[in-house]
Amino acid sequence: MKSFGEQLNNAFGGIDDRFILSAKNPPKSKKRILLGSIAAALCVLLVLIPFLVTQDTFLRGDGWEQVFYEAATLQKKKTGPHGTLCMMTVNLGDISGVTEYQPAEDVCLEMFGQWLFSWGSMDYSLQFSLFPEELLESYVYQEFEKAGYTKEQGMEKISQTASELFPFRKVEIQYTVTAIKRDDPELTRRFFQRINLEKAGIDPDEVTSVLHYSFEQVRLYYDGLLSSGNIFDDELGSGVYFYEYKGKWYLAPNMLEDDMSIDLLHASKKKPSTYYEQKKLRGTITSIENGYICIDDSFYFFADEELAKGYREGDSVSVHYYNAVYRMERIEDEKKCKVARAVSIKKEDPS
Repeated sequence: MKSFGEQLNNAFGGIDDRFILSAKNPPKSKKRILLGSIAAALCVLLVLIPFLVTQDTFLRGDGWEQVFYEAATLQKKKTGPHGTLCMMTVNLGDISGVTEYQPAEDVCLEMFGQWLFSWGSMDYSLQFSLFPEELLESYVYQEFEKAGYTKEQGMEKISQTASELFPFRKVEIQYTVTAIKRDDPELTRRFFQRINLEKAGIDPDEVTSVLHYSFEQVRLYYDGLLSSGNIFDDELGSGVYFYEYKGKWYLAPNMLEDDMSIDLLHASKKKPSTYYEQKKLRGTITSIENGYICIDDSFYFFADEELAKGYREGDSVSVHYYNAVYRMERIEDEKKCKVARAVSIKKEDPS
């Protein structure tokens, strides 16, 4: 079964495959070395205990603010580094595997939302706080150093590139939690079997607990106009793992998106064949709404007020755009469409 990240990337349609592969010095995939034999120590105390989350245990300071919590619905929000608002709505049905539970204080719900926010906004720097420094040193920070960046500079470069290519103003995340299991013997064994922590730079002897969450109906919505569709089908029960390491909770190492992070790090307007490569499209404007210009009812372009000024529906135009393209669905009718950042727009003779 494909990893959660692979399923999500496939559901988005990703970015132009030819474009990604042609990036200069693309990093080799490192995820495969996380999958290996059982780690030397199945050291976690495999005792089934009631699942109780306390605020002290899960305090992380990632900036999530509670908006609403009642019955089976929890809503939180946060703002990204470049002003993108993220609204997260978690549906809590009949959750199995727990006896006592305080969803509003559950940091794992925030962590999963943060991970989805990083995918949805293309700003993979948002997910670095979800992993221990040892893992980041092995797979991310070394690449920063090779490129001449400090940790802080590297994260800002990734974030800045994402904001220029995909300047979403609002990303809405929705998902449902169906099961939570802590230190379940079979699931914990599977965690250590599938993920070789030592090769990820993590001491397995320092892992003191493992959580397994099952999520369904995972969807992302953009600016009230576009949607990712249902991006995760967990019918095989792979779920998502979290683990306690040196007193803090982290997302499973195989969820780290290091490859595309490094692609964004190296992207430059001065280099051809990077995320800033430009293409041209001619067509008719069929709508202008929510900061997007739609061409031929199928291709949506981010266009700020200045760029869109003077244009209206029915105009024949040519659009130059960055060839980093999301494939999405329109919310109103689920029509498949593409989304990219417009660089320039020019009126054309209809004939």
